[in-house]
Amino acid sequence: MSATACQKRPLPESDTYAGQLYASRCGGCHVAFDPRSMTPAMWQVQVSAMQDKMRAAGIAPLTSEQRETIMDYLTRNSGAN
Repeated sequence: MSATACQKRPLPESDTYAGQLYASRCGGCHVAFDPRSMTPAMWQVQVSAMQDKMRAAGIAPLTSEQRETIMDYLTRNSGAN
């Protein structure tokens, strides 16, 4: 990821459950990336890769419900398809 992918403006939907879940689960170990920085397909790959990294680090991976909520959030707020 480039430095431009890092969050520089407020995350979208920061007042919703999905936005807060994304910020807390994905921003707990690093800055949560701006959803607009990747396409839905790119987010799918990234979230899958992070699940493996979380397991390797001893962090509970996302539940299927959390993953679905976060992927829906990322897809709604992603960059160009």
